Amino acid sequence: MATPITTRKARSCTDFNVRSAAGAVAQLYDISCLYHSSPTLFRTIQEPIYEAWVNMSSEITVQQITAVIPALLSPEVIQSDHFFIPNPAGGISPVWDFRATQKFRGKENAFFLGTGAGSVVAPVDPANNINWLRVGRVAGDIADEIYRIDTIGGQPPTSVSSLLFLFRERRSLIICPS
Repeated sequence: MATPITTRKARSCTDFNVRSAAGAVAQLYDISCLYHSSPTLFRTIQEPIYEAWVNMSSEITVQQITAVIPALLSPEVIQSDHFFIPNPAGGISPVWDFRATQKFRGKENAFFLGTGAGSVVAPVDPANNINWLRVGRVAGDIADEIYRIDTIGGQPPTSVSSLLFLFRERRSLIICPS
């Protein structure tokens, strides 16, 4: 199923103006119904969505967008929330939490806590598109692995000067068919 992921990258700067990753916050949507109803759109949906995303007015918030999607499609399209939590090694670990969705409500282990298991440079335009990843399961029952592929955009700015403000305000969109 293809899953668009809206993200707002969280970055912080050290005293020496060096940026460091603090994770991302995202909501995943199930658009697998497009596979049968519109196979061409299913294979290429990331391009028009990303184009609309980057050209969107900065007056529109991520919360406004995510509130409209279920109304346009159906509440069942929301699959999970994605975020990062601190880990014992001092870093951050990705979480995909499905427990608040209609399908998985009340299922205690309907989440995925992961750790990086592999990464390759995006094969198309790696200067702009973030790496493809394989994430292995640490806890939860949703999956054994999660893959982030077919990425569009998402690379951080090259410095944390005035670009940092723009980057914090600009949202990224990543489409991850799986």
